[in-house]
Amino acid sequence: MLQAAKENQPENAALGLEKVTIDTPVYFDLMEIIDEFRRLDIEMVAGQRGPKSGPLHGQFTRLLMRLESRLNDRRYDLIFKPQTYNTSASMDDLFRKLLGEENSNRKKIVVLDLSPVPFDVRGSLISLTLRCLFDFSYWHSRLKGSRFPIAIFADEAHIYLSDSASNQAPRESAERIAKEGRKYGISLTVISQRPREMSSTILSQCGSFLCLRISNPDDQSYVRNLLPDSIRGITSMFSSLRRGEAILIGDSMIMPTRIKVDRPNPAPDSADASFTAFWSEEPVELDVAGVLGTWRNQKVPR
Repeated sequence: MLQAAKENQPENAALGLEKVTIDTPVYFDLMEIIDEFRRLDIEMVAGQRGPKSGPLHGQFTRLLMRLESRLNDRRYDLIFKPQTYNTSASMDDLFRKLLGEENSNRKKIVVLDLSPVPFDVRGSLISLTLRCLFDFSYWHSRLKGSRFPIAIFADEAHIYLSDSASNQAPRESAERIAKEGRKYGISLTVISQRPREMSSTILSQCGSFLCLRISNPDDQSYVRNLLPDSIRGITSMFSSLRRGEAILIGDSMIMPTRIKVDRPNPAPDSADASFTAFWSEEPVELDVAGVLGTWRNQKVPR
């Protein structure tokens, strides 16, 4: 059904593809698939004693109810109702934006903020993004005979790249990059406060470690087991590191080095809330209605 939806898209026929498969990165109309589900769900066929239920009659009722719920939820418009990248031709612009290669505004760093994405589909979106970047690197090296370097930094990686995560798709996509990405010019850096919860496969492929303060004994022990025997003793320093200090270990350094990380300018809006300072001030009117309105609309007013 999905393959048929891709093949029936008029603009895809104009691309001159020899064959369209389920994995071919082309646009398709989701509503066409949903309409086909609806047809099969209520289909009646001829029988010996008159019309009877079709072979798939009622099989998609629950699925259609769930789809309708998602289609009516504005949080899922990014997936189900795209406004900008909704053609196969627009995929060129999408990849240029992901890779910072927009002709009028080229960037060396691109930040993907997925915090507004609903939690239950965030893993799928991360997995799809990682797969697309890996496939782009693979086919670029095949076409051009050279590599287009892409460095992916996964922040809070223990949330979606752990062995125990409910959605394994992001972890599997990241593991593929960690294991095979180097020969195609794509690398992965994982950033986590809980290395013990990270995928062991990904960490086993890491050649360098930038370790900030680690106070949890279990996490210290886990990192110690990842290091060569000759430098495992350095993990005793992890709990004494000050804010901004780190120990750089691995292939990128001749020997373990204690460094001081420069503060970013401008600083990210990620500092801890000062509870004592706030509670010491005079109370101010809380804009509950405004917060609820923004929550309900899933959009910050401008």
